[in-house]
Amino acid sequence: MTDEKILEIARASLSPDEREDFDRGRGSRQIEQLRAFAENVVRELYQWLPIETAPKDKRILVRSGQEVYAAHWAKNITTDDEAWIVAEWGTEGDQALVKPTHWMSLPETPNAVGNSAGTALSCQSGVAQRSES
Repeated sequence: MTDEKILEIARASLSPDEREDFDRGRGSRQIEQLRAFAENVVRELYQWLPIETAPKDKRILVRSGQEVYAAHWAKNITTDDEAWIVAEWGTEGDQALVKPTHWMSLPETPNAVGNSAGTALSCQSGVAQRSES
């Protein structure tokens, strides 16, 4: 969830007058507490957490040393081995595995937060080209 979305949700619970005070960063103690709560939630969302607490049912960011990867958890049905996979390629099922120490949620995509126009990069002849969708 983005900072803007959290603040939007917090604002929705206020009256029009309270919203104006909230937006200006002033107002009643309740509004100040609501703003502090929203800011604290944002900080918690973007904090590295111990890998033992990571969800194993979705793709997340993982940190191994100074490296950061998007990864997903997988279990080998033949050997019962489990690992964080950061890449898969080839027809033989080759995989790049990491042993991360920390994780955090992936940020939402622009389309998920209300941006209907997206930009994609494609590479042809070694030159990145931007296309609008």
